[in-house]
Amino acid sequence: MEPNDSARKDGGAGSGASKAAHHHSSGRFINPWASFNKEFAKTTVSLAAKTPREPVKDVEIAALALLSSRPDFALVREAWMETRRNVGLTWIGHCSYVIQMYGATVLTDPNFSMKTPAPFLFGSAKRLTPVACAIESLPQLDFVVLTSTMEDKLDEESIRALVIHDPQLRFLVPLKTKPFLTRWGVAEDNVVEMDWYDEITVGGVRVACCPAQHLSGDVAKDFQSSSALWCSWVFMGIRSRVYYAGSTGYRGVLRKSRSSRTSASSTSEPAECCPAFKEIGERYWPIDLALLPIGNYAPRQFVASIQCDPRDSVEIFCDLRARQAVAHNWGTFTLGDEEALQPLRDLERAMHERGVSDSEFSVVMPGKTTLFY
Repeated sequence: MEPNDSARKDGGAGSGASKAAHHHSSGRFINPWASFNKEFAKTTVSLAAKTPREPVKDVEIAALALLSSRPDFALVREAWMETRRNVGLTWIGHCSYVIQMYGATVLTDPNFSMKTPAPFLFGSAKRLTPVACAIESLPQLDFVVLTSTMEDKLDEESIRALVIHDPQLRFLVPLKTKPFLTRWGVAEDNVVEMDWYDEITVGGVRVACCPAQHLSGDVAKDFQSSSALWCSWVFMGIRSRVYYAGSTGYRGVLRKSRSSRTSASSTSEPAECCPAFKEIGERYWPIDLALLPIGNYAPRQFVASIQCDPRDSVEIFCDLRARQAVAHNWGTFTLGDEEALQPLRDLERAMHERGVSDSEFSVVMPGKTTLFY
């Protein structure tokens, strides 16, 4: 099972960048766009760890627990009797989804752990709600995708458990991610490494590895490069297309800007926007459903280049020209400095400002299986 090289001929890691632009001469990888503000990104490690963080309020934890439910993976198969267009979506939490398309069932960035390391914050974060379901209760998976080796995405405990449950499970991953998986028991033949815009067909779904603005592997001290690639994904079924962003940035903030610690809406002056998402939208239009991150975005002056706030995510939705969007990366692990439910308030505000309706950009609760038509 190897990626299709046909997509490599026309190149493009985003507007204004050639196919090789994200490949550094050292063999490492870089964000090739002006939207990645290295001056702010490289302060993340030294300053974010010193930033005092407020504990999650009990009332927010209680609200999340009340809104959580148990998955109904059989729901989508009943809907397929009517049309093959339906997509079943179950948010496990953080960046983990079970995506049920006609042709394949996909698990994204699996994290079933009760705590996770907090990238750049030298600590760990406890899960705010119970895991939506046990790995043993998942439907039969056709493959798993990973977007980064950051420990909240690449969770060793979850990977090992998945392999015990299904030793033949296949993993699609960005370049130089395979060694992590093989150390944890995944057979080498069951891992496919892919570059941006490589494509592969699994079951009845064509899968494209796409750009994102993030980091992975060992990150250089000056934030110029990473030892492993990061990515986003497009899944193309018979009658439906799903985009999964994982974690990504969209634009930094300028040096003179000062963002609020608790809100994405502030007086910060935005930097140039990442052009990759418009290109993804053009390449793979029409995208029926986009899964986009909205949380863990504060303080903006530290993480804006690698973590979207809700306003950025709404802009990505528009750049992709997607029909619908669903929010993730909120309410599971507090890896940012905003309150647990603040991303929802900021998303509502950003949607209103951009003229995006609730039916276009929605929020699903942990564990609930939702059908998208």
